[in-house]
Order: sequence, then C-alpha cells, then structure tokens
Amino acid sequence: MPLEKHATVHESAEVHPTARIEKHATVRADAVVGESVRIGKHATVGANSTVESGANVGKHVTVGERAVVGSNAVLDRHATVHPNVRVTAGQRVGKHVDVR
Repeated sequence: MPLEKHATVHESAEVHPTARIEKHATVRADAVVGESVRIGKHATVGANSTVESGANVGKHVTVGERAVVGSNAVLDRHATVHPNVRVTAGQRVGKHVDVR
C-alpha cells in the first residue's frame, strides 16, 4: 500500500495493498479500502466505512462513519458523504457536493 508522507491509517483499518493513500489523508478505525482505490490529499475516510475497488476519493473529501463508496465511484474535491450513506457503484459526485 503506497502511503504518502503524513498519511494516517488506523491499525484496525483494512487497506488493500494496491490502494494509494495520499499526503495528509486519514483512514479511521475499522474502515475498509479496496483494491486500486485512491484516497486524495487531506481526505478522510470515517470509521467503519467502506471504499470499494477502483473508487477515487478526491482532495479534501470527507466520507462519514459507516458510509459506503461503491466500486469505481468518483468523489470530486471537497465533497462530503454523510454518515450511513451509500454512493452507488460508478456514481460521480461533483465538487463541494453534500451527499445525505
């Protein structure tokens, strides 16, 4: 798993070896990050959340606790996925969009 400078992954999180966690990104407790996922700079993946294979989580994105980001979904800069929400596979979420 490529882990860039100052990125933080909680010891209980499961991160696939092909996932890329960029600078200053955070993956919280019990989160699951799948194959070929990109977590952008300053992004946060909340506790107990899942980011499925091929998803792209952009810069400054927040994925709330227990949220699910489906396979190949794209979350553009500054998007927020609120707790307990699912972004479906292949869905694109625009810049500064709140998904509730």
